[in-house]
Amino acid sequence: MSMFYLVFEVRPDETGGVLGGAYVHCWIDRPSSEAASAHAAGRLRAEGWVIESCSEPVLARREDFLHDEVALEGFDMAVREGDALQMHGWVFEGDA
Repeated sequence: MSMFYLVFEVRPDETGGVLGGAYVHCWIDRPSSEAASAHAAGRLRAEGWVIESCSEPVLARREDFLHDEVALEGFDMAVREGDALQMHGWVFEGDA
C-alpha cells in the first residue's frame, strides 16, 4: 500500500453542527490515490459532512512532516491504523 495525503474543505450537512466548516487533513494508506480519496470522502460523509472541495492526493513520506509535530502525529497514526483525519474547524461570526 501507499500513504496518500489530501485535504478536504467540508461543511456540516443539514443536521447541522457546532462548526460552520473545516479543513480536514487526511493521511490514507491505500493502493491508489482514487482509493484513498474514496475512503476519506466516505468517512467524512458518514460523519455528517458535505464536501466542498478536495485537493489532489499526493504520495506522502514521513520526512514530509518532520517540521510539523501535529501533522507528523497524523502520518504516524495512519501508518498504525490505516488512516488518520485531522479536522481544523471554524465557526461563522454570529454562530457562536
